[in-house]
Formats: sequence, C-alpha cells, structure tokens
Amino acid sequence: MDAKAAVSEAAMVRFVGRSLGQLWFFSIMCSWGTYLVLYTWFVEYRVCDADDDGCAVELTTYWTMIYAASQFIGSPILGRLTDSVGRRPVLLVGCAVNVVGFPVMAFASNKWSYLAAAGIMGFLDATSAIVKATTVDFVATHSTIAGSDRDHPSARLCYSLIGSRPNDTRGAVTVELAVLNAHSVIGMIVGICLGELLYWMIGLRLAVAAAGAWLAPIAFVLFAYFPETRHAHAPHKPFTMTRRLALMLVAYFFVNSAVYGLGNVLLYYGEDHVGFGSIDVTAVTIEAFLIAPLGSFLSLRHLVPRFGYSTTFAGLSLLGASIVSVAFVADRALLYVLLTLYFFSYSTIPLANGPISSAVSYAEQGSLQGAVYALLVAATLAASEVSLLMYQRDPRSPFILTAFISLLAALLFKLAGDEPPGHVAALDDNRAAALPPDARPLLAS
Repeated sequence: MDAKAAVSEAAMVRFVGRSLGQLWFFSIMCSWGTYLVLYTWFVEYRVCDADDDGCAVELTTYWTMIYAASQFIGSPILGRLTDSVGRRPVLLVGCAVNVVGFPVMAFASNKWSYLAAAGIMGFLDATSAIVKATTVDFVATHSTIAGSDRDHPSARLCYSLIGSRPNDTRGAVTVELAVLNAHSVIGMIVGICLGELLYWMIGLRLAVAAAGAWLAPIAFVLFAYFPETRHAHAPHKPFTMTRRLALMLVAYFFVNSAVYGLGNVLLYYGEDHVGFGSIDVTAVTIEAFLIAPLGSFLSLRHLVPRFGYSTTFAGLSLLGASIVSVAFVADRALLYVLLTLYFFSYSTIPLANGPISSAVSYAEQGSLQGAVYALLVAATLAASEVSLLMYQRDPRSPFILTAFISLLAALLFKLAGDEPPGHVAALDDNRAAALPPDARPLLAS
C-alpha cells in the first residue's frame, strides 16, 4: 500500500469512528434528557410511596451521589484501559450497560436495586470520555475528510457555523470537540421534549424504559460498524504536567464549578424571587443548552483567530462573573438578558478541552479524557452541594460565589497564556508516528 492510500484508509477508519461517536453522544444524551426530566416524579411515585416526600428527596440525593461517585472512580480507570486494549471494546460495554440499565431502573422493585443500578451504570459507562478520545484520534488524519460531503447534515451545519477550520492540531481538536458537544446538547433538548411526551403517552415506567430501548439499535450499529480508532503506532511518552497545563486544568475545574454549581439553584431562584413559571423554566433551560454550542462556534469563528485561546477563555469566564447582578434584579425581562450573557460562559467548557487534549499524546488520550471527565464530575458534585447549602442560608450567596470563581478562572486562563510561536504540542509531536509506517512520509510532507 502506498503512502497516499495508507493515509486515506486511516482517515476513513477514524472518520467512521468519529461520526458514530457523534451519533452515540446525541443518542445517550437524548436518553439522559428523557430520564432527568422524569426521575423526581419516577422516584416519588414508582420507587417510593407517593405520600412519602422525605423518601423521594433522600433517594434522589443518594442516586445522584452514587452515580457521580461511580463515574468519578470508573472514568479514569476505563479511560486508561482504552489506551491499552483499544477504544472499541470498552465503548461497547458502556453502550450495553446503558441499553440494559434504563429498563432495569424503570422496573426496579425496591430502592436498593434502583441504587445498585445507578452504581453499576456510573462505573461502567465511560462512553463520554471514550468518544472524546476517539474524536481526538481522528485529528491525525482529519484534513482529508472533516467538513466534506461525507459528513452527516448536523456535522456539516456545525462546520459551516464555525467557518474555516484551523490547520494546527490544537485548533482541529478544539473544533472537533466543540462539534461533539453540540450533538450532546441537541440530544439533551430532544430528550427533555421526548420525556414529557412519553410521560403522557405511556406512563413513567415505560418512558424511563424507552430511554434504554431506543439506544439498542444505536448500540447495534456501533457493534457492527464502529472501528478501532486507537493509534496503535503512537509512541507512549511519559506524561508531563507543565505549568500551563496545570493552570488550564484548575481553571477548567473552576469553570465547571461555576456553571454546574449555580445551575443547581438558578431555577429555584427564578421561581422563588422572580416569579418563574413552568414556561420560564423550560425557556431558560433550552436557552442555556443552545447558547453553549453557538457561543463556542462564534468564538472559534471570530474571537480565537483575533485574540487567541487564553484571552478568549478569560473573556468568556468574565461573562460568567456577570451573574452576580442577577441576585439584585427582580425584573423578568432584564433577568433574561443577564442570563443570556451568563450562558455564553458555558462555551468555555467544550472549548478549553481542546488545548488541554492537545498537550497529551495520542497514546494517553483515553487516560486524559477519563481524568478530565472525573474532574468535571467532581466539580459538578461539589459545587452543586455547596450552592444548595448556601442558597438555603442566603439566596444571593451562590451568585456571589459563582462570580468569584469565574473571576479566578479568567485569571488562571490569562496566566496560562497561549503557546509561544513555534511551540510543538504533544499531538503535533507524534502525529506522523501515530500512523502506519508507510503512511508517515505523505503526512510529513
């Protein structure tokens, strides 16, 4: 096989893996959207006695903590496993766990089986981290296919909104992860709408079971067609924690804390102090989900080329600090304007993952994505609990804390800075080596 054919074949294999990964991200978030919009009612009326409010509150808290703790432990382990045995087998296990897990929860006979299902699903489902690793795997050969007519319509739409794609590896990784995040957001919105619809059509148990049922054909497609995207030829290099990467990771933790911590109480504040009704809650939720990918696309198109990554991330984080003004506003229209500014800070989460990922070689991408996902889980769980406790003491205090955390994140992103001219990222350093030997001369040229 000549060099051109080898590159083309490697590109197509990873293109299929990346595209099926986007399909799974959409599908699994659709299932979780369906479940999350129903699970408080489901716990109260199907797992607990309908008149036992204390049991329902306690059980939903335990379920969330067990699932999050299981993911925190499982994601780094399974992510690291993909670096040695490959992405495909670990991803397929996670797919099967979700297909079975939702129906098991739907028909759980008692709260102990319900909580056990949460622990097993959380530990074995590292599909989010693995799909991100397959997306980074694709970047070694992305230039021949990404954004072409071979992409499905939703991916082509995302690429058109981003505009011209960067040629450097860091930029390519950032673009691909932003597109992947957009698919998860669309899936979550569709899932929320489906959950409400299925609840009225078939009831709580069957609606929760359906969240796993429609994953079955998607899992079958992945079983039949998902290729192994891990770069078998990528050299294993010792992972080096540089000052810049450490600052980026801490800033990433703060951004996730600011976003997901406040998200736990934001709607409570709207209902208690601004008079939000069910329509307002739905509108704010959908707005938050939509602005994050749109903000990341606009940033990649207009801000990053002009100001660089670190300044863009710092600016988006500063928008998050504007949320402190919400605590002193009682007007609904003005609140929507302020929330829109705040929601643009959500864009930092998918964007920051790109420079972080490009700092680690292909051979360690599974380990990295598993660790980064665990970092996200830790930030979400800790910040959610702290925000809720603070809200119970003083409803304004979570907004002040979020603004402070956002300012810290902006400072850290600015201190991290961008790589100096001529810097070779870890992915660039072993990009050619990640391909079969006969494919390297063409890529290097």
